[in-house]
Amino acid sequence: MEGIRRDTRLVVEQLEGQVARLRRAVWVLFLALIGAGGFFLWQHRHPKAAAQPETLTVKGLVIEGGEGQARLSLTNEGLQVTDAQGQGRIALTLQSDGSGHLVLGAANAPAFTAMPGVVSVTDGKKASAALAAVPGPALQLKRDGKVVVKQPWDAPDLK
Repeated sequence: MEGIRRDTRLVVEQLEGQVARLRRAVWVLFLALIGAGGFFLWQHRHPKAAAQPETLTVKGLVIEGGEGQARLSLTNEGLQVTDAQGQGRIALTLQSDGSGHLVLGAANAPAFTAMPGVVSVTDGKKASAALAAVPGPALQLKRDGKVVVKQPWDAPDLK
């Protein structure tokens, strides 16, 4: 009979230890719940502190390549993208008269240029084609800096 009482006491002690651990776990969970509730209440009362800004205002932005050279520049004048050697490849700028100007560059020469009313395509050997709509429709083809074809013949020279 004495053996049964000892076994019962051991079981009761084990159960009391488990109850004590459960009480501690409940308190930890209760404190974590209060902390989370306080955090959400703080976020609700201070939405600007918790929210991310919707706009970012800067005077300019320069993104550098692996060697430290500027690869992308964004300023008030426009956007410029350069290659690894520092040569300008893409430029999107705002002209002084308020019009836009787009240049897509090839090796050491602009390959494609667009301005209001004028589009031109150039290779590196000074051959170019230009199409204009302002002041009137015009087409001009150049080779080695000389006009080869111009339509209409009395149209002003295109750049």
